[in-house]
Amino acid sequence: MSAFAQIYFYWVTNQDKITLKVGATGSQNLKYTDRYTVDLNGLINFQITRSVGVNASVTYGYSPASMTYPKEPDFSNSLQTAFLSGGQSGASLSYLMGVNLRLGNSLRKIRDRRWD
Repeated sequence: MSAFAQIYFYWVTNQDKITLKVGATGSQNLKYTDRYTVDLNGLINFQITRSVGVNASVTYGYSPASMTYPKEPDFSNSLQTAFLSGGQSGASLSYLMGVNLRLGNSLRKIRDRRWD
């Protein structure tokens, strides 16, 4: 059994030109107190025109112990060894940069927002 909590801040400027999201997520295994994860993330999106935008995001995650595998893995068990790469403990950092293109119906939906 585990518990989960999330908090985030989301801000959009007038006419959706800039979107900013900052958040934190944590989960705790209630049976094994040393098995928890913490994730911090941020996202910014800048809309150049109605159909073209650029975005960037970064995520930092930390887990001091594996959430899904035993503390002391049995390496003689081939099935357990095959799946260990997905549950290792430690820190991770990922980032993404991209270009958004809005075409067709999605472009129409942004134009037809009721608060415009």
